[in-house]
Amino acid sequence: MDRPRPVASWTAQQLGVHPAIHGTTPPDDDAVFVLPDCIERDHDRRLRDHLVRAASTGQPTLVLVRGESCTGKTRTPFEAIRACLKDWQPVFPTSRRTPGGSSPALLDAHALAPRTVLWLNEAQHFFTRTDGEEAAAALHSRLEQPGPVVILGTLWPGHYRILTATPEPGKDPHPNARALLNLVKPVDVPAFFTTTALRDSLVHRDRSLATAVSTSIGGRITQTLAAGPQLVDHYQQATSHSPYGHAVITTPMDARRFGHTSPLPTALLKAAAPGYLTEQQRAAADPDTWFAHALDYAREKVKGVVAALEPVASRRTLSGRRSGDHTAGTADLEVPAAAADQRGPHRIAKRWRPFDVEADGSPGRRQRG
Repeated sequence: MDRPRPVASWTAQQLGVHPAIHGTTPPDDDAVFVLPDCIERDHDRRLRDHLVRAASTGQPTLVLVRGESCTGKTRTPFEAIRACLKDWQPVFPTSRRTPGGSSPALLDAHALAPRTVLWLNEAQHFFTRTDGEEAAAALHSRLEQPGPVVILGTLWPGHYRILTATPEPGKDPHPNARALLNLVKPVDVPAFFTTTALRDSLVHRDRSLATAVSTSIGGRITQTLAAGPQLVDHYQQATSHSPYGHAVITTPMDARRFGHTSPLPTALLKAAAPGYLTEQQRAAADPDTWFAHALDYAREKVKGVVAALEPVASRRTLSGRRSGDHTAGTADLEVPAAAADQRGPHRIAKRWRPFDVEADGSPGRRQRG
């Protein structure tokens, strides 16, 4: 366990908060840890009410923050303790296991000093270990002792269900963890931002937030912020091990840059992607599989939450027709072509006029422009 020290001396990075995307103008140093402005939502206020109550009553308190990956379930308590428990000392178990096999940060929980926050980010790692039941019992015991102490844990919903599920007869792997977690109702972090939350915030002042808002689908802003650096790496690495996936991702990127705002149909992706391949890559493409594999790579979830390309539902999909059957109108295609013409790169402009695709399904080797 790290030496206790005031809240202000802990950084978001030290407590497990994901770095965010840089925004539209990356700094010179790619290693810079980006922490965008925090948009306060209802769950933030509920959590802060719990912490204010804990500080005022002086009673030991257990608080659980529940949310999926990259939704802000670590950023939420980080901001809360900075706002409500400024004079307290977080204790962060840096090692979940000692050479002797125990978890001293939890098993010695009764020794926690007053005005301490025991920070259990991804708490399932502690409760699903071989000594997890002993740790849960120790924490339960600490809550029955006097003195202001906050035990603050974060959990994925799936892990929470496993740890709190009603056991089968004769099989109860987590009785102590279940008893501990059932003491409180978790503060749930939603996976998306509402329109009201975005309207009431000043996202335009923060480059990272502004970029995430403009590129996210369905209000899933924190996922874009947190998984953005890995998503960029996913795209850049494709040039070497999945050039066809790189081409399929680059196609809508250029489309968006040049003014195409409608969802791109699958047929258009397949027709346009060859323009981003070399002659050798086009010649080596398997006509039966190249596009399917490329699309799989483009749709692969980074950190399990965000992909370069996301499917978009349509009325035609609900009526039984495949979403890829519809095509963009001529006017929609002419927007990026005209934009490219105006900016000078006529080679790019040609990409946004129809491509040939060979009869065998392989990427076309000739452009019409």
